Amino acid sequence: MKKILMLNADDFCIDGMRDALEGSGAGVTLRKVTQDEILDPDCKPVREWIAGSASEAGESSAFSFNFYPPVAIACHDAGVRYISWVYDNPCIHLYHYSVSFDTNEIYVFESDTAEYFTAHGIGNVHYLPMAADPERLEKVISGAAGGSGKGPGNAMGEVGAYSAPKDISFVGSLYDEEHDFWSRMIGKGISAHTEGYLRGIMEAQKRVYGCDLISASLTDEILEDMHRALPLEPDAGSVADSRYLFAKYVIDRRITAEERRDLLEKASDCGEVHIYTRNPKSSIKGCINHGPANSDTQAPLVYASSKINLNISLRSITHGIPLRAFEIMGSGGFLLTNYQADMERFFVAGEDYDYFESPEDMCEKIRYYLKNEDVRKRIAKKGKSMIEERHTFTNRLSDLLRIDIGNVIKLLD
Repeated sequence: MKKILMLNADDFCIDGMRDALEGSGAGVTLRKVTQDEILDPDCKPVREWIAGSASEAGESSAFSFNFYPPVAIACHDAGVRYISWVYDNPCIHLYHYSVSFDTNEIYVFESDTAEYFTAHGIGNVHYLPMAADPERLEKVISGAAGGSGKGPGNAMGEVGAYSAPKDISFVGSLYDEEHDFWSRMIGKGISAHTEGYLRGIMEAQKRVYGCDLISASLTDEILEDMHRALPLEPDAGSVADSRYLFAKYVIDRRITAEERRDLLEKASDCGEVHIYTRNPKSSIKGCINHGPANSDTQAPLVYASSKINLNISLRSITHGIPLRAFEIMGSGGFLLTNYQADMERFFVAGEDYDYFESPEDMCEKIRYYLKNEDVRKRIAKKGKSMIEERHTFTNRLSDLLRIDIGNVIKLLD
């Protein structure tokens, strides 16, 4: 039997992937770990499991969502396969010397990230979009429909706060923490020239989807000034440079924070907007903030009960399909997203979902779909069918089996 150590660092999708692995005949050991444990150089949870599995029959592999260098090193030392599926972008840990180990099988949800590593001679990084677990989503939604909808925590009731009918919803971070990198950098002082330059390229990026204008626009002079105010440094063993850190963790996050607030405020001119975000004190004109929605038990209720579910991608995600998009469609919700090139690989705009290319385009489409209920419901139904037929975790495991790893290795027999 294939033995899989499945590491859970408070990740999304754990249950769906575990069910798919067990359905394939693998013996799965699920181990809950903290970020400190999984990033500790000793990586004791992995090394202990490898040592305990050495005497047992069958081939051993470790699996995690996102890539962790200490796990890669522990597996490489023992000659054990390490399978990782990255759903975060940026994922700084991908830019580590251990990524090239021949014991790694790494899957990333963005096509351009896979192309980047291939172009740099790293052949074990492959493109694999995310997925959804329609059966789990349906159980959550039907369970709420069968309940009373009453409970503490909200005037609408604990369930009702999420399952009550809504015009427009957004589930996700607003990146409005008080001590974010951008605010810390500005607070420590950069030159007026640098700040003006950055504002200019940020405004230009807001007008363009599908390409990264920021990284190529950060000159050495600008980077030096930013670094003086905010001395970001890569971790030991990392091959990432300061351009990557400032572009992805400082600039892109600031753009996303501003863009999400602006778009949600504009959307409120078209209908009632409900937001579900980590900071319950965040305030956006015209929007109702319900605080966070648990991704497993509450967010599916929001997706299913909203006429329009907005996806506003983190700006470091240039081409990829965020996990949120799969969850929305898998819940039977209607998805309206900013343009993401990878969506066109699998879905048809206007049939399975729809996208917008500007704030004005977003407002026009919101008004259209709120007015044309039959069209909106037809698209949502088709989107859900596409997820059920082609984009489950079982589907993705089949995709993993077909991916050629050096013409020799397969994930499972």
